[in-house]
Amino acid sequence: IDGIIYRGHNESAGEVGYFLPNIQALGKRYEQFGAMESIVSGIGIAGRARQLLSGSISEEQLGILNASDVFDAARKDLDWGKQVVAETVDYLTMVIANISTLLDPELVILSGGVSNSTDLLIPPILKRLDGIIQHIPRLEVSTLGPNATAMGAITLILHLTKDYYVVRRLY
Repeated sequence: IDGIIYRGHNESAGEVGYFLPNIQALGKRYEQFGAMESIVSGIGIAGRARQLLSGSISEEQLGILNASDVFDAARKDLDWGKQVVAETVDYLTMVIANISTLLDPELVILSGGVSNSTDLLIPPILKRLDGIIQHIPRLEVSTLGPNATAMGAITLILHLTKDYYVVRRLY
């Protein structure tokens, strides 16, 4: 907000993985991930694909199926891959619409494993956002890649120290 990372009272602002995807998520406990993250993260995407394919491929194949396989299947025009990716787009669109309505950001940065497949995500998300929110933010992919978590932790530590403001001036 105004060029400063807003962390919130409990240092957990921006944890969109805890958004509720639907009313069925109410009253449940999410120990390791939030409700939305359990659906749109790489693990969630692979899990939804496994559910969809259960009974149609071997248990061994189901066990090694990951999110990259799902995105590859969508690129190969396989119905099951396209279905899981379309559902993922729908959930991410809801997240971005809610963030945009509440905060009106100029930019939303996608990160994590799904950011490797933004060619299948960003264009349909932008299309679905058209007409449902007043201002569509730019969508970009994080350049931090697998370092995002470590960089976030370092930034948090610096933010909590007096030296944060000194370090911030260096950038």
